[in-house]
Amino acid sequence: MSLSLTRSLVTALAIASLAFVGAPASAGGNAPTPISSARHQAVGSSVTVRGTVTVPSGAFDAGFAVQQGNSGIYVLDAGGAARKVGDVVTITGTLVDNFGLLSIQPSAVSR
Repeated sequence: MSLSLTRSLVTALAIASLAFVGAPASAGGNAPTPISSARHQAVGSSVTVRGTVTVPSGAFDAGFAVQQGNSGIYVLDAGGAARKVGDVVTITGTLVDNFGLLSIQPSAVSR
């Protein structure tokens, strides 16, 4: 396989995965905001984001980290369920400053 074809396939897969991760939650719920946009909102704002777990719950504390494209955010609580690397989750909660780290204090976490 040529290098240019490989690059094209990787790019297409990356775009497809971003489209999947950014897809809206189930009908009737809040449509997720891209993590990159949520990170620009004020502390205290209510947000709903969807991303892929990149740091599992229990690695540091009960929280976990999610990523969407080049943006990520830490979630302070796993919502009573272990979150594994690769899980795709939707988080609704409040943006908080956790010792200088922008995080989400969740009110709901779902797969």
